[in-house]
Amino acid sequence: MRLKKETEDGIIYKEPYFSSGTVTITNEDEMHQKLEVAEEEILERIAKWISEGSRWTIEIIDNHYINIVS
Repeated sequence: MRLKKETEDGIIYKEPYFSSGTVTITNEDEMHQKLEVAEEEILERIAKWISEGSRWTIEIIDNHYINIVS
């Protein structure tokens, strides 16, 4: 993800990292719901960070990934 912010000196960029907490899935039927919860958690963190007067805007989300351990 790349964020940008316009300042008096020009545009500055930042590439923060947002993640959700670790989730344990014991049944395949839980996967979809738990992925939705993790996605919502990340989106809430991004929204909170942007809304706290930082004036940062999302320029691009260039990747995302899921780590899976069995």
